[in-house]
Amino acid sequence: MREVLYEDDVSQQIDAAANQFPRIHDAIAGLEWRLGHRPKEAVARGPIYYIFRQKGFTNLNIPDITVVYRYEGEQIHIFGIKIMPAE
Repeated sequence: MREVLYEDDVSQQIDAAANQFPRIHDAIAGLEWRLGHRPKEAVARGPIYYIFRQKGFTNLNIPDITVVYRYEGEQIHIFGIKIMPAE
């Protein structure tokens, strides 16, 4: 599986979201697994960056997560994240 790297502000946003979404780290683990195995399955692709949206679950208080990332070889680098209540 590919290594997932985060910009510092992305890590801070994830930690800050833990107050509102206690299972955010479970959701992030699922996101890492998905991107680690299928990094090209994005909702949008640019020349360098990909965008991936992971749907949350309202009944479990797991948020929707959208990330901007790129990957090379065995690394995925997440540059931005948006964490919102599940729709």
